[in-house]
Amino acid sequence: VGLEISTAKIQEIAPWKYLGWKITDLTTRPQKIQVSSEINNLQDLHQLLGEISWMRPILGITNDDLALLFNLLRGDRNIKSPRTLTPEAQKDLEKIVKIIQRRQAHHFVTSLPFYLAVLGEKIQDPLLIIEWIFLSFRLPKTILTDWEISAQIIVKARTRLLTMAGREFSVIYLPLKKLYFDWAMQKSEDLHITLLGYPGACTIHFPSHKLLKAKISFREKPKISEELLDAITVFTDGSGKTHKSVITWQNPTTGEWESNIKIVQGSPQIVELAAVVRAFKLFQQPFNLVKDSAYV
Repeated sequence: VGLEISTAKIQEIAPWKYLGWKITDLTTRPQKIQVSSEINNLQDLHQLLGEISWMRPILGITNDDLALLFNLLRGDRNIKSPRTLTPEAQKDLEKIVKIIQRRQAHHFVTSLPFYLAVLGEKIQDPLLIIEWIFLSFRLPKTILTDWEISAQIIVKARTRLLTMAGREFSVIYLPLKKLYFDWAMQKSEDLHITLLGYPGACTIHFPSHKLLKAKISFREKPKISEELLDAITVFTDGSGKTHKSVITWQNPTTGEWESNIKIVQGSPQIVELAAVVRAFKLFQQPFNLVKDSAYV
């Protein structure tokens, strides 16, 4: 249709530059190794996160690395609304810049198989990673089982490899003891759906490398503080007889005690749990929670 390729733009020797990447015979890394830290509004923040996000799978930039920056997205959604990097977020951004400057991805050898290992957090040795797969920063549910988490990773990884190389993993390594692995293979609906049509093998025996022998942990960082906060204190309680689910607190402005009472059907534990859930809906800011139920 009249399109022509400029011979001057044909790259015949390494390093090749393509779609923001600098590609050598063995490795791939970003062309741009600096990101702007001048953040004045939501648009600047979106641009910064956009520059970082496309590099994440190749360089292994984790959700934890970006957590404080993601949190700055909350609030006024007007694109001109003011945003400022906190000192903590600035430190995290400096850490991310170092990752961009130092890390690189390695090319795959077409004659060798691909392996997928479901790993935990805090892993420092990069091994020779083709690509990293991360969960979403904000998950669709508050509580996920280990298998739901593993299933999400496996599905994303299989989809990505089919897109990138047109093939499946030869082996998928799962962080389970043999007893649990055998049981899961028989009973887990999540696992069955995740491995639908998978032609390879699943095993719990990881290759001999310290990266793959790291302690596996799927647990989220707790959102609670072990120390009392300089914040409002909220009391919750519930009655199995009256089915009253009660929240009470002292208004910091007026000094008056206020309450929120609902009738909730169910066991005493359900009534008390309903009060705690409402407390988190009523108070968006941090608060101290006092309850008398070990169940909640």
